[in-house]
Parts: sequence; structure tokens; C-alpha cells
Amino acid sequence: MKISAASIPFCFFFLFLPFLLLSQSSQKENKLSSKIERVTVFFKGAQLVREASCHLPKGKSVWLVEGLSPYINKASLQVRGEGDFTILGIHLRRNLLTEQMRSEKIKKTEKEVELLKDSLEYLNAKWEIVQEEQQFLEQNRRISGENTSYTLEDLRQIRDYYMQRMEALSAARLRISEQRIGLNIRLEKYNKQLSELADRPVDVGSNELIIELKAEHPLQARFEISYLVENAAWFPTYDVRVKSIEEPLRLVYQANMQQNTREDWEQVKLAFSNARPNLSGQAPELLPYRLRYGMRRPSPYITAYSDGILRGYVRDASTGEPLIGANILITGSSIGTITDYDGYYELPLPASISSIEVAYVGYSTQKIAGVPPQGGQINIDLEEGMLLEEVVVTSHSLSKNASGFYRNRDRKSDSKKEKKESNANQVEAIFNTTSVRFELEEPYSVPSGKSQLKLDL
Repeated sequence: MKISAASIPFCFFFLFLPFLLLSQSSQKENKLSSKIERVTVFFKGAQLVREASCHLPKGKSVWLVEGLSPYINKASLQVRGEGDFTILGIHLRRNLLTEQMRSEKIKKTEKEVELLKDSLEYLNAKWEIVQEEQQFLEQNRRISGENTSYTLEDLRQIRDYYMQRMEALSAARLRISEQRIGLNIRLEKYNKQLSELADRPVDVGSNELIIELKAEHPLQARFEISYLVENAAWFPTYDVRVKSIEEPLRLVYQANMQQNTREDWEQVKLAFSNARPNLSGQAPELLPYRLRYGMRRPSPYITAYSDGILRGYVRDASTGEPLIGANILITGSSIGTITDYDGYYELPLPASISSIEVAYVGYSTQKIAGVPPQGGQINIDLEEGMLLEEVVVTSHSLSKNASGFYRNRDRKSDSKKEKKESNANQVEAIFNTTSVRFELEEPYSVPSGKSQLKLDL
């Protein structure tokens, strides 16, 4: 197949077209610098809030936030903007090529370690040279020879040379020994620093946040980025302090926190909370539960049962009206139940049943003996009598249709704030309905690592 010279430009055009379209579709990622301003530490995890600002051009633009923790909960990521622009979308991606752990400080430390090791090898070599020269002089210090005659001046010069060299070699060994000790001390410190900085595997990488924006005109925009991270926690302790035996003890509430999120918190507003961010903070809606609603009542023509359950009705002896909430208790035990809105009850019977007692406020207590252990139906009529103290019976029924008595106490507490002062920190304690939050007024710096920080609350 022959290709003419005229068709060559068209071939190059079609080969170059995909690269042209790809370059036009992929927009340039502008770096957006941000800073962590607020951190709320939970018993497990923490919430970080970053703030950033930039000048947006007209039209669409893509912005990149680098150096985020690799332990971010993606579902908790939120980006809020302030300005006349639209956030088209956000995307979190993992970057395994940056090796965030090997920062400039770590690389500098590693370089210092290598230089110290080279210096130690050089000093060790000089030590061996000095030591060999000393051994040579010591082995050849005896002057002998039958055909050689030495004058007094010759012997004096040999002695002076020997003494001068031995003195110089001894001083050189002393200097080398001092230099080696100093280098070993510095090398140990750098190795400890390197182990503190490089306490995580290299292949974890970091996260990058991509934000796609659209602005109708150039403007200054502000952003707030919040997300939950793992590898951060705190637990409370008490510290006992006393100045003298004449003064009382003082208990100080402390927060012991640790963060290994691979993000350094520099001068942030720190807060501690006992809330659980993965659970909803809204109270559930309680729906009413109708006891015995729509259940099947026993037939009045059947009085013999063999299922081990005693059942029946409790009514007023004079009027025949049902008594709601009457207590039916097995004598000598805590097993019992109460009647429903129809005066009906069901009570599971143990094998050692002897009698039951039926009580109701304003009525005389009635004791019924000879209750069959296999169960049955007993209707009870109570007569008015002296007022009785309230008896609370909790049902231990094993039957699905057995009723129970529940007491519910509704506690209402409004969110209140309490401000207290310690010797070291200014802390504001905020008491919510289901949690407590301690906010420190002074900013703190907490580097990422295994070290633990203890603060007074």
C-alpha cells in the first residue's frame, strides 16, 4: 500500500487528535493550601476542620488539597464554601507516590546519620594507623648491631625522636577517642529521632482532595473542609494533688490523648468529647405499645386448661366493672402480673404453686388457695376496703401473651454550659443532653506519632 505525500498531514492530524482532546478534557489542578483550625477528639476517632481560601477565576476550575490523612472516613467528608460560586463535586483519592512519611526532616536526619557513620569509619581507620605505628616503635626501640657504633649524640637524637613520636601518637589516640565518643552520642540521638519520625510503614501514602468549582466572575473564595479520621483517641483520668498535709486533696480531671493520623495539628483549637460520632444524636421516636390489643380472650365456657398458665378476670364485686392494674402475685415469690384495661390477666405458674394473692388500691387483698399447677381460669371479685400501699410487681411471664408492669421516668435536661478554671488551662465544659464536650481556650500543637499528651480539663 502506497501513501501519497498529500495524505501524510492528515495521518498526523488523526494520530494527534486523541492527545489534543485528552489535554483539553483534563483541567489543570491548582494547589489549595489549607490549615487545620479545629479538632474534636472522641473516645475513638477525631473530627478535623480545615480552612482555606483562594482566588477563583471565571469559569470552571479544579483545586487540589494535598497531605490529608490516609485514615479519613470518606462518608464524613464535607466541603462548605463561602462566596458566589458553585461546588460541582468533590473527590478523594489516594496518593502512594509522595511518601508523606519521608518528609524533608526525615531525609535530613537520614543524611546526617550517613555522614556520622562515614566520619566514624574514618576515625576508626586513623585509630588503627596510630596503633600500628606505636606497635612498630615499641618493637624497634632496642638498638643493636656489632659493626655499628653510636655516639652519645646519636643515642640522644634517637631517644628524642622516640619520645616525641610516642607522645604525638598518644595525643592522637586521645583525640580520636574523644571524637568517636562524641560521634557515637550524636549518632544515637539521630537514630532515636529517626525511629520516632519513621514509626509507620511507607506504603500507606496520603489522601488528596479534589474540588471542582464554577464561578461566574473572578472572586475571593473561602472553604471549610471537615472529616472524621481514625487513629486518634482520648480517655479520662483523675490526678490527685496536695500541697501539704493540712490542706485537702484536690482531684484534677485530665484528658490523655494520642493521635497517629499522619497529620500534624499545629496551633489548633482542641476539644474533647465523649460522644460517639457514628451514632445519631437525635432521640428516637417512641411509638405507643398497646398491651393485649386485639388478642383472643378465653372462652367463658372453658374453665379447664393444661398449659401451666392461670388466667381470668378481676372485677369489682359490687358493680362488676373490671379493675385495671390489679396485682396478682404468687404467694411467697416475686412472680406476678397485672390486669389490663379489661381486667384480664395471665400468669405462668411454677411447679411449687400453692396460692395467689390479688391486691388493688382501695380494695381488700384476697388470697386464693388450691391453685392447680397445670393452669386454669379463676375469676376474682374484690370488695372495697381500706387503702393499701402501692405494690409494684414485675411480670416474669414466659408466655408471649403475658403482661408486664413497666415504670418509665421521663428526664428532661437542657443543654447547659459550665466554665471552670484549672491551674494550667482554661476549659469550657458544655453539657449536652447525651454528651459532654470540653473546649480548651488556648491552642495546642499535637504532632502525629506515638507520644501521649496529658491535659487538665
